[in-house]
Amino acid sequence: MIALLALTTVGAQPPGRTRPRRDPPPIPRQERDYRERDSREVWRYSANGGGSFERVRGHQWAEYRNTGEPIYYREVARTPEYVELFDRERNLRLRIYPDRTYQNNGSEGWTGVYDGRWE
Repeated sequence: MIALLALTTVGAQPPGRTRPRRDPPPIPRQERDYRERDSREVWRYSANGGGSFERVRGHQWAEYRNTGEPIYYREVARTPEYVELFDRERNLRLRIYPDRTYQNNGSEGWTGVYDGRWE
């Protein structure tokens, strides 16, 4: 009798919805608090006429150079040590540390690019 009751309630669910919708898990408190305190949004360098890496909005960043058009990146990682950006067009990863940036194009490993600082 109990088994028939269980089958009846399963059959009473509306068609097309077999499982309840699941929300993504919340961001762990430590990571959420770190993101709120992290103010790294502008990093300046003076080499090659100077320029800066600036967070435009969300995960979008731009490299503004004193010569040439801006180059756009997407933030793919943020740790206490660095912010990592990715340029899909050039398949280029860039890590911005407090005093230096490094780039990796996938074939040569991480190489130093600019000396600079966060503002």
